[in-house]
Amino acid sequence: MVNDLIWLWDENDCLRLLPVKLPHILLLDNSAHTFRATFKLDSITIYLVRQSRKSQLRHSELFSQLHKTLTTTAASFKPSKYYEVPLLKSAMQKAIRRGYYSQTKAIVKQMLSQDLTATLRRIPILPIEDVKYMPWWSHAVWLMAAESKGYHVDSLTKISLIHLLGDLAVFNEPNLFASRYQGIDHPSLTRNSDIPLCRHHLTKAWDKKSNQSVLAVLHFATAVRIAYGGMKGDQHLLNVQMHHYIETYLPSHSNEISKEGLSFYDYVGESISRTDSSLPSFDLNIHKIPEAADFHCTNIVRDVRNVVEVDNVELRKAIWFLRSNSNFRNLEKFQMDATSASLLTTPTIIPPDYPVPPWWKEVERILNESHSKYWIAISPPPKKKRNLNAIFQKEDEGNLKRSTLKQSTLLRFCHVC
Repeated sequence: MVNDLIWLWDENDCLRLLPVKLPHILLLDNSAHTFRATFKLDSITIYLVRQSRKSQLRHSELFSQLHKTLTTTAASFKPSKYYEVPLLKSAMQKAIRRGYYSQTKAIVKQMLSQDLTATLRRIPILPIEDVKYMPWWSHAVWLMAAESKGYHVDSLTKISLIHLLGDLAVFNEPNLFASRYQGIDHPSLTRNSDIPLCRHHLTKAWDKKSNQSVLAVLHFATAVRIAYGGMKGDQHLLNVQMHHYIETYLPSHSNEISKEGLSFYDYVGESISRTDSSLPSFDLNIHKIPEAADFHCTNIVRDVRNVVEVDNVELRKAIWFLRSNSNFRNLEKFQMDATSASLLTTPTIIPPDYPVPPWWKEVERILNESHSKYWIAISPPPKKKRNLNAIFQKEDEGNLKRSTLKQSTLLRFCHVC
């Protein structure tokens, strides 16, 4: 049986999962933390706690670099222009898939400036779907959950997230456990009907909390992100890929386990060391990505069908396989042994048996000509009063909508504090 838990971002910027009992219950004292909130996860009360940072000495050089960035005008998180958030989300993912480093950082900065909640919800999906699991992933999920409960994500953290996501765009290691997700009939949608997705990971987290705390945090973060909602395929993808990674891959790769449980800023420093500390602001003439205007967030399918007579389903399939889905890491180039391959769904970029339709060149021409009309500046959205009692959001083809859950829903987040 799973009892109440404390999910702690501790004084060293590391994540820990602790049972609510002595001596850990002392962490809930107001003097011991800078933030505390609670929510319900499958009837279990979860305490989100952030402790005061103990010292900046360990990462003094990194903090100096980040604070220096904060003093520049480029670090401002007040955009001069606003664009449609679903289009920006699509652009963020397309930039990472194509290895566009500067565009990725500029678009992430724009997203964090316009809609912090939507950005934090999307960040945990991006590495799993398009690159590989990254050791800062659990911290991203903690930030997502805490921000929905009123946690203030400061500029230093936002700059860190920009660097981490920029790193995804240039990360070229073979991805042996989080392969590219393909279509609604993808094997990763298979689920065990006897074990609801979130409860499975929650139980695993409880079982491992004492002697395998690193794995417990990973299972728990997976449970939280799945419970938080989103597109159905994303939730099943997280379930399958994270289960394989935690239960099969990590136990046989001790060097990977050693990367877990480190400070959030260890990961930030490593990312900057691989790239650079630049922080470009979004410039439409430089950073817009034509492929971002796809059928998830625009009416571009209608634009094409007004000119070319083509089946709607076939057109969407072609746009997905030949345009939206392109990932330049191309996992097929990497040799995989039988053990690794057995953990994977098929890591293809374009299905070998997918024929390029004869009408594709004409369609691609229209797509390239039509995308610009969707990249138009919009008025700044009005500030909405946060409803901390209803943090579940439903994501439907790029659009975020608030939804009230019925009492019969298995997983509910509830604001208590």
